[in-house]
Amino acid sequence: MTHRILMYTIDNLQRDARHLLDKKLQHHGLTRYEWMTLALLEVNNGSIVQSELKAYLGIDDSYLSKMLDKLEFKGFVTREVNLNDRRSRLIHSAPTSKKLSAEISHTALEFSESLLKLLSPDERAQLFNLLEKVHAGVK
Repeated sequence: MTHRILMYTIDNLQRDARHLLDKKLQHHGLTRYEWMTLALLEVNNGSIVQSELKAYLGIDDSYLSKMLDKLEFKGFVTREVNLNDRRSRLIHSAPTSKKLSAEISHTALEFSESLLKLLSPDERAQLFNLLEKVHAGVK
C-alpha cells in the first residue's frame, strides 16, 4: 500500500495552481497577495478588517503594511480606523478597483472551473464535502 500524505498533496496542488493563476493574472501588474486582497475585498462587499486580511493571507504585519501602501498608492484601496474597534483598521476597495476586482474574481472562478473539469458534478460535490469535513476536523 502506498502511503499518501494529505498535506503534501494539498501543498503541491496549491503551489501549482497558484503558479498557474499568477500567470493568468500577471498582466494586471499585481503580486499574488495584491490580487488576492482585491479578490477578498470583492467577495466581502468591498471591506475587510486588516487583521482578518492578514490572517487569511498568512503574511506578517510589515509585508501587509507595505502591500497596502502600494495598493493605496495605486488607488485600489483606502484605509480607515475601525469605528467599532479603534485599535483596528478597515480596508475598503476604492471605486477605481471595482472593475479590476471583478475581472480578477471572474478569472479566478474560470480557473477554478478549469481545474475541476476532469471531475463529474457528483465527484466535485464529493470532493468539496470531503475537504470541508477534513477542514472541520482541523478547527
